[in-house]
This record gives sequence, C-alpha cells and structure tokens, in this order.
Amino acid sequence: MWLVVAALAAVALLVFVMRSTLDRQGPQANPPSAKDLTVTIDQQTFTMKDGFAEMESAPGSAAKNTLHVVGEPVTADVSGDGKPDTALLLRNDPGGSGTFYYAVLAVNGDSGYHASNALVLGDRIKPESIDVTDGRFVYRFLERKPGEALAAEPTVQKTVVIQLDPATDRISAVS
Repeated sequence: MWLVVAALAAVALLVFVMRSTLDRQGPQANPPSAKDLTVTIDQQTFTMKDGFAEMESAPGSAAKNTLHVVGEPVTADVSGDGKPDTALLLRNDPGGSGTFYYAVLAVNGDSGYHASNALVLGDRIKPESIDVTDGRFVYRFLERKPGEALAAEPTVQKTVVIQLDPATDRISAVS
C-alpha cells in the first residue's frame, strides 16, 4: 500500500515539475513559415495561411479572389544576413477570366518571415522553375508571343531575374 502511495506521489511531483518548467518557458510558438504571409496585390491585401488565401471578388459576390503558392518554394540567403529567404510563385485568380502570376519573396527577418512587394510575371503563363544564381532568384516560365491570343498555349521561354534590396525588402526585375 505504501509503495502505491509513494509511486503516486512521485508521479504527481514529476507532473508538477514538468508543468512548472513549461510555464516558465511560456507558450511555444510554431516556427514561422514562408507560406504564412500577408501579401498586397493590386491594392488588395491577402493573409495567406499555409500558402493559401481567399476573399470575395466584390462585396456580396459569390465569386472568390484566391491567392496561392504554386510549386515548391526555393530558399537561399539573398539578403546577405545569414538567414534563408524564400522565393515563392503566387497564382492569383481574381474571379474573372485571368490567372495572374507573381514573384514574391518571404524575407526572413528578426521576427520571422514577411513578404516583399509582389512583382507581376504575367497572365496565364506556364510556370517552369525557380532557381538561385549569383545571389538572385531566377523565375522561368513560358509565355505567349506578342499579340498572340490569351487562349493560345504559352510557348516562348521567359526568364525573370529577381533582385532584393535588403534596405527596403523590395524586389525588382534585373535587366
């Protein structure tokens, strides 16, 4: 009998010690994700959770304006601070006939990731890859020939090299 009481007391003490340790450490936050960003596109702000966001296309409309990550993000330190930054390809379906693609970087700062500005790559393009070259992210995709109908299949190779200005966390295409 005394053995059972002693065992229960030991378990209670262990639980108390573990709970006290966790309380002193505070709540454990999930590690920041490069897919959990607030991104502004065409003066609309999307709060993405796990690479997806959705809002009404217009007030009271059943149509949805969606934004989501396409493909796998690519990570490299392009800001020069020793922390990995992440290149994302975003697809915006605003509820009409267009499907717009954007380059955006998840810049890894002191308090986690935050989005750069979004740079439009095109409407109804065919994404191929994102790579890292010389400290810059390189987006490759197919687009249509000039003047070709948007219904035509994209066949022209296009490469956009993205450069980050670490002072402003803004991206631009390198000529």
